[in-house]
Amino acid sequence: MNVDIKKKHHYVYRKYLESWVRDGSETEVYYLSKKGKISSDSVTGILREDYFYKFNPLRSGDKEIFELYISKFSPVHWKSSVELLNFFLMLSKGYYLSCDIGDKNLQDSIINNTIEDIQSSVELDALPSLKKLWRGDLNALDDKEERRKFCLFLSFQALRNKGPRDETIARLGTIKHENTILLERSNLFFERNWNLIMIMLASNMAKNIFDMLGVGGYCLLKNSSAKPFITSDRPVNNVHPDEVVKPAGTEPESIDFYYPLSPGLAFYMPESKPVTQKSRSITESEADRLNTLVAKAAFKTIVSNNEESIVRYKRFIKR
Repeated sequence: MNVDIKKKHHYVYRKYLESWVRDGSETEVYYLSKKGKISSDSVTGILREDYFYKFNPLRSGDKEIFELYISKFSPVHWKSSVELLNFFLMLSKGYYLSCDIGDKNLQDSIINNTIEDIQSSVELDALPSLKKLWRGDLNALDDKEERRKFCLFLSFQALRNKGPRDETIARLGTIKHENTILLERSNLFFERNWNLIMIMLASNMAKNIFDMLGVGGYCLLKNSSAKPFITSDRPVNNVHPDEVVKPAGTEPESIDFYYPLSPGLAFYMPESKPVTQKSRSITESEADRLNTLVAKAAFKTIVSNNEESIVRYKRFIKR
């Protein structure tokens, strides 16, 4: 029995985008198109790319490069990364076996469905917590296991989109080394295996977020001002005052996580100061500042439930 091959891969959670559906529609949001025009389209048709989450089977020598790369991780992060590497090696073995027996459908499903299925699983696991947060439930993350699932979801949302991938690959292209052959091999490795590296990094990041939540907590920001929250193709942002002035792709030293949940609600987890209340209403100027930071950090587009927000903030996007 053949497996359906998944082609349309969303790099921002589609159900998440539904929170910005415009008035008069059940599926459409306002966004900035690839040509820089203000458009309205269904959430099923935006922030996606065909075969975006392709799994490239590991080649000879990839295992050694991965092992060298993850050897720099902390012990707890190294352990989980080794487990993921073994999983990737198993999938690669399955792919090459399917080539030997001529099973084209199995080959295509391993390449095109594997990582998309991982993303879908992470989204489904976090959905109960997300629904509570969308309702403004201040106890949404009290359960330890639900909190762990949400942290994994948040880390994937931060790293799974086009911005981190393209910026990392572009940054690698600027590195100089006397051994040009080694440098080229390294750059090709990262470009070909970015989706696998992203999963490792997201898993490690989730553990860090979980620890941060246990220490500092989080706050739900409520926005009833004339400037509703917007989101973007990079929905999770670091709004720490010391970090927003740094170039995109710079390794952060401090983190204040900001994740808009809807036009009227946002998840905020600051490292710079302790959370003293689980929710608070923000002013219009605060909403404007956060929206401006979201637009400045966006890779190519922003999303809103009203056209006026796109008009106001599109000038901040560095396309």
